[in-house]
Amino acid sequence: MFPSTPQDQSVLELAVECAAVLHERRSYHSNGNYSRFFHLSDFNTSYPDLSVKYTDHVTLEAENLMLQYLYNLACEDGDAAPHVPQPVHYFYHPDTLGYMVMGCIELCIVSDHKLHTKAARAVQWLRTKHPPPGALFGSLGKSYARHTVFPSGMAPQMLRSVAAAEKYLNMAIHLIWRLWNPLTDISLVNEDVVLTQSDMDTSNFGVAPDGRAVLLDTGTIQGLPLTLADFTLLWTTPFATSVSQHVFDADERAARLVLPSLVALADVRRFLGNNSNDCLGVDEDGNRKTQAHF
Repeated sequence: MFPSTPQDQSVLELAVECAAVLHERRSYHSNGNYSRFFHLSDFNTSYPDLSVKYTDHVTLEAENLMLQYLYNLACEDGDAAPHVPQPVHYFYHPDTLGYMVMGCIELCIVSDHKLHTKAARAVQWLRTKHPPPGALFGSLGKSYARHTVFPSGMAPQMLRSVAAAEKYLNMAIHLIWRLWNPLTDISLVNEDVVLTQSDMDTSNFGVAPDGRAVLLDTGTIQGLPLTLADFTLLWTTPFATSVSQHVFDADERAARLVLPSLVALADVRRFLGNNSNDCLGVDEDGNRKTQAHF
């Protein structure tokens, strides 16, 4: 039951907020399985085909913008695209949580090999897509960019552009070089910027009954230069490694693994992970705003 009028939306919002309260209570008592995601039908049978995600408004609004953008791209490409949940409604109250309501997609239980191959197709499809004009580095909204190279998987602050991200990463490289290991500067500004899943985890992909891949967590899908997109596939998780084997052939994969830029990013990730989240003290354009001490 998708809302079609403002009155329907108001009724849905009330149902969502009441269900979120009940889910919150249930989730707190679920032996460590706390989650801010639920199927609305678990609490209100009037909505059998909707799911809800809720968190802080700034973060969730950016995710909702990406969901809408990806859903439209997938509709344009039809069966050539992975499935993307249909955005249904987004609402929030000032200084409180945001609520993202979306359509449910049935998922099948499949072998690891099939999930890897289907996820690879989804990744390849994303790599043919670009963020809309005017998008900031990574996010479509006001949320900080997400990528595994940053501490806790998130940039320390808003970075306005790829050039700002390049400055930030190279500042880390220069500090690493000064401390213990000469590295090549990373060049990102002339690279193609593509959409990529920056959190290569099995929970972010699925397979529908028709055999098409499903993209699940649009909050970690970002617009990133190819070097950063490649890093997520080649230098992060065992799942990413398995997926990358279906994205690149063996020779291409071996060649990319030893690219100086990817090796440098691995050292940058270790360096940033061992220091404070904003250890470089940069502004939104990637320029130094405070003096870093190590």
